[in-house]
Amino acid sequence: MKDFTTYTDLQLVEEMLRNNHEAITWFFYTKARPQLEAMKRMIFKESTRENKVKYDEFVNELYIHLLSDGGKNLRTFSGTGSLLNWTKRTVFNHFIRDRKNIVLDCSNEPDREDPSREEPDPVSEPDRLMSLRDVKVLIKELAKKNSTQAQVITMLALDGMTNEEVAQKLNTTVKNVYNIKHRAMTALIKMVRGER
Repeated sequence: MKDFTTYTDLQLVEEMLRNNHEAITWFFYTKARPQLEAMKRMIFKESTRENKVKYDEFVNELYIHLLSDGGKNLRTFSGTGSLLNWTKRTVFNHFIRDRKNIVLDCSNEPDREDPSREEPDPVSEPDRLMSLRDVKVLIKELAKKNSTQAQVITMLALDGMTNEEVAQKLNTTVKNVYNIKHRAMTALIKMVRGER
C-alpha cells in the first residue's frame, strides 16, 4: 500500500474524489479509525451486542454521504483545519442532525445468504429519540464544565445553525466557533470513552 502519510489533507481529498481505494482505505481504516470508532459507539449507544453497528457499515454510510452529488460534501473541506477534525464534525452533523438516514436503519437486515432469518422490525422512533436524548445528556454534562462549548454544539448539531450564524449570535469570529467546536467535540469524545 502506498504511504499516504506524506500527503497533505487536500491531496488526500483529491485522491478520495478520484475514488483511489488505497487512499480511502488508509484514511478510514488507519488514520481516522480510532476517533470514528469512538464516535460510532457514542452515536449508536452500543451497549448491547444486537445494537452493534459494524464499522464497515458506518464508514460506508459516511462515505456515501461525502460522495453524494459528485462529491459535493467532500468538496466542502477547505483545508483550513485538519481533515480528521473536519471528518469528525461531518460525522456528528450527518448522524446526529440528519438522523433519519442512519446506518442503524439497515444494519439488522438479514444476510442475503440466509433467507430463513426473519426481517427485524425497523428502528422505532422512540429509539431515535433515545439517542437524541443521550446526546442531550452528554451536552448537559459538557455544560457543567464549559457552557460556551455546550452552547456552540447545541446550536450547530441540534439547532442546525451554520458556523457563521453561531459566530454572529455569539458576537465572535467563525474561526473561534471552529475552535470551540473542536474543543467541544474532543471533550464529548472523552466523555463517551469514560475519560470524564
